[in-house]
Amino acid sequence: MNRACELLLLVLFFSAFIQAQESPAASSSPTQASLPESSRSAADSCTPEKPVVQPGEVIEVRLWAAQPSGAEQPAWTATAGHIQGNGSQAIWNLSGAPAGYQTATVRYSDETGPATCSAQIVVEVSSGGRGTNRETGHDLLVKGAGEVAGYGLYSYVLLGAAPDAASRERCLRLIEAVLQQAPAVADMEKYFDKKELNVTYLPVTAASKGPASAEWLLENYDYARARFLLHLLPGDLTGGPYIVSSLQPLGSGTVAGPFLLQDLSRVPPHLVALWTGEFLRQASQEHFWQASFGTTMALRVRTAIGIMAEGLPDVRKGLNEWVSLTR
Repeated sequence: MNRACELLLLVLFFSAFIQAQESPAASSSPTQASLPESSRSAADSCTPEKPVVQPGEVIEVRLWAAQPSGAEQPAWTATAGHIQGNGSQAIWNLSGAPAGYQTATVRYSDETGPATCSAQIVVEVSSGGRGTNRETGHDLLVKGAGEVAGYGLYSYVLLGAAPDAASRERCLRLIEAVLQQAPAVADMEKYFDKKELNVTYLPVTAASKGPASAEWLLENYDYARARFLLHLLPGDLTGGPYIVSSLQPLGSGTVAGPFLLQDLSRVPPHLVALWTGEFLRQASQEHFWQASFGTTMALRVRTAIGIMAEGLPDVRKGLNEWVSLTR
């Protein structure tokens, strides 16, 4: 079996698995047990602009399928919110949508006749306002200096060893994602109390002159300090990259209370920003160590597909277009 077929089977398997987990009644219904029409064509697929959305957010969903000339325009429906289609693209307004899995379905015609295709997303639980959630900012942990006391949460970007040619891009993507998604913590302190902030540290051997780029941070990364911090955590954490969050600074030499650990060593580089964004969102919650099952499942599915898509230029191009909009 070639890799293209393996990829298709993987996508179909995970789609069926997620639907079965979210809608157990469907698996016992004889009328819903038949193979979906859209599965007849390997080229047909539906993708959301992003897999995880906030309540009330507006996103785009798209149908990837060849339609014969003169065919009726695709018709879109959704399990929650309001969706309005414009051919192969539709705008999905999630206002009023409850938390959990939601599905957009499109009915259209391909070369073999009528078909349907569905795309799933996860609507996050509303925070209900500012509450006890934390905002995230980044800072450099310069060699010889300790963490600043008083923050609500302490996170670290940790590399267990200098990256080789295969892992360098992954490490750069992680650092870039942190710089883009988490403003400088000094700027955040102008508006938030320290207890409301999650400071995300990047260990370095020297202070930078002005804003530091991802390339500079990787060239000046403090691997020795990172190894010391990783040594405090359970497991053989010698590679990475990793992101760790703790209620207390790890520089104290102990891990006090629960912590959140994300191992990105197997995540394809083009999916690192997606994983990083979800980790930072999870860390912002009051009970940050309780990872969301639905969100984690959605991300793992996309990572598995990303790994399978390596070496398939056409599939990877489509996946990159999908994932690039989820940051």
